[in-house]
Amino acid sequence: MTALLTATKSDTTKIAFYVADCRAMGVDVLPPDVNHSGWDFTIEDRPNAKPAIRFGFSAVKNVAQGAVDLIMTARNEAPFRDLNDFTRRVDLRQVGKRSLECLIRVGGLDSFGMRRALLESLDRILAINASHFRAASQGQMSIFESAGIEETIELPAAGEVNPREMLEWERDLIGLYVSDHPLTPFLPQLQAKISHYSAQLSEASNKEKVVVAGMVVRYRHHQTKEGKPMGFATLEDIQGNLELVLFPKTWENYGKLIQLDAVLTVWGRVDNQNGDPKILVDRIAVETLSGDLPQDSGAPLNLPGFTPMAMDPDTPPGEFFFITEPDPAWDAMQAAIEEDNLRVNPVTEPAPPAKEPEPPISVQPIAEAAPLPPIATIDTPPPQLIVPSAAPLKSHSRSPEPRLLTVVLRSTGDKERDVRRMRRTYLLLRSCPGNDRFTFLIFERGEQFLLDFPNDTTGITADTLRQVTEIVGEENIRVEILHLH
Repeated sequence: MTALLTATKSDTTKIAFYVADCRAMGVDVLPPDVNHSGWDFTIEDRPNAKPAIRFGFSAVKNVAQGAVDLIMTARNEAPFRDLNDFTRRVDLRQVGKRSLECLIRVGGLDSFGMRRALLESLDRILAINASHFRAASQGQMSIFESAGIEETIELPAAGEVNPREMLEWERDLIGLYVSDHPLTPFLPQLQAKISHYSAQLSEASNKEKVVVAGMVVRYRHHQTKEGKPMGFATLEDIQGNLELVLFPKTWENYGKLIQLDAVLTVWGRVDNQNGDPKILVDRIAVETLSGDLPQDSGAPLNLPGFTPMAMDPDTPPGEFFFITEPDPAWDAMQAAIEEDNLRVNPVTEPAPPAKEPEPPISVQPIAEAAPLPPIATIDTPPPQLIVPSAAPLKSHSRSPEPRLLTVVLRSTGDKERDVRRMRRTYLLLRSCPGNDRFTFLIFERGEQFLLDFPNDTTGITADTLRQVTEIVGEENIRVEILHLH
């Protein structure tokens, strides 16, 4: 508990471990609150309950210390009674809309109302607050105030945020789940199976057999130098992240179980010779809450509340938010694992020469916007077409010739939502095996940009197009046939 009180904002991994440790000891860890939080973690005495640890404002992204000082100074007079009292005593012009929105999303204003209702009223809150403080600075009173009538804020009757969505807000803005953890319902059955949590793997010896468990937060297909499919995945448990490596045979047996949000139990060996420990996977089972036996084959998942890639486009992604586009750190980890693969499973033939580094994604401005044409034929294929060795799904029919899918993404004015939508579409297309290509045509600020992915392929099927349509709309999809000469 003392370690958590001294943790800093940058120690997200350590904070996650300390929070899990506190909860294991029966100590509650509470979210930030404008009536109780300080800048750092504090111990909070509670009437008729044991003391708890309260998150500080410093843990919340986009909340500056100057804004916190304003809130705490106003609070020194007395706790805020309600939203109207808070709005009259704190100059929110100096706090800023972004900071206030982030505080609402992590629960900092839960004592004033539901998070969704507060977010829907945010512009009105700021307008009333600005009017009040402008009048006060000029020594004026509004007509209503002079008549003894104060302008008040009435929150709309909005429903509460979906619990999972609320947890994802916390995960995004604080770095971990605060109110609860998606694994909490699974903990009784997982604790009887696992040998290590993520934070304990560094203490395991190299090649030691372990059993771990967690929720899939990202994964990626890969090919060995011999052209065999394998994969990487990241699980999240209550203490942090677990990196999994599935070599070709294991990937063949269990790769279909690697889906976002799936809760998995994993048997494997620890590899800690190249920095952070990784799990070389031997076997995987899917955990459910239905009482059924765990799935340990390629059978389709049947997780409560889980519908892969079929959510409303306006829903802030939990399923996708932690899936990122390829990055150097992820590629470096793959390169290290390929070396391990050669060491753990030596081959008699000499290793082939190292692959040339992959070119970065190119962004090319387009001079003029052009209407989307009907299905067309392209005689010259884009450069560096990479065809993966993974076979097409037998249940879907595919064109014998590779095709190009162009997805049009138009700016909505909400940058975060646009980025999330683009990432979700990218992940969906990356997860469909095949030899087709895809590009994004982005319209923003009166300009067009073509975002090409020369090193990625996809499989264009009716199911793929249906899921992309659910995200961007049917009018924003174009399919063209590629003739390879």
